[in-house]
Amino acid sequence: MKQPDYARVYPEYAFGKVMACDGSLQFYSRMHALVKPDSRVLEVGSGTGFHRELYDGFHRDMHVFRGKVQHVLGIDFGDEGAKNTALDEFRELKGAGKEWPVESGSVDLCFCDWVIEHVEDVDGFFQEARRVLKPGGHFCFRTPNRFHYSSMGASMIPARLHYKVRQILGHPHTEDDVFPTYYRANTRWRCLSLYRRHKFAPMVIAHRGASHLLGMGYVPGVLGKWMEELSPSFFWHEIHAFGRAVE
Repeated sequence: MKQPDYARVYPEYAFGKVMACDGSLQFYSRMHALVKPDSRVLEVGSGTGFHRELYDGFHRDMHVFRGKVQHVLGIDFGDEGAKNTALDEFRELKGAGKEWPVESGSVDLCFCDWVIEHVEDVDGFFQEARRVLKPGGHFCFRTPNRFHYSSMGASMIPARLHYKVRQILGHPHTEDDVFPTYYRANTRWRCLSLYRRHKFAPMVIAHRGASHLLGMGYVPGVLGKWMEELSPSFFWHEIHAFGRAVE
């Protein structure tokens, strides 16, 4: 699939292929600041690493912890995750996936990126994150805001049509990379409530994000950019959530 002409809509992209509104820069930079060379990192819903392959150079390196920490473990359904080159080790989730194949108190940083919106039992998810973390460890995730126009649109469109809509919008997902969404941890106050209930000290940040219409061409891309620029933070696309395990 042809890549959108990001630099026409976001001129700063021509300098290092990074947009000022790039949520990855904010989310991964903060997580890198939380880890040390002897840290053990867990990625939940690690997949094949498909999204990392969309980037190169600095941007791709920013998404990778392998080689910068002691160990990177990934867990997901199916065995395709073994192809993910950003992992030191992959373990397959079995059954309903409610119990993670990870030892208790063994992880310094647990994270998921665009995953928790697909989780039906978010309390169980938080319980497992809390279980596998060491004291003082961090559970971080990035997820779409329930009140962003893309999320509201996805809620109104039958799941079987989501892939077709993404094709129209020019998004680079494959049919196997589109999953049902539940949006059960997708507002700032819901995230804060879940963190506190499961004994985390939280910080939850709204992030504006880039135009969702870039893949449709220059004019729709600019329209999407102005929609993002003019919307109040209540409607911003990304939620960046960070929690520290406390007693």
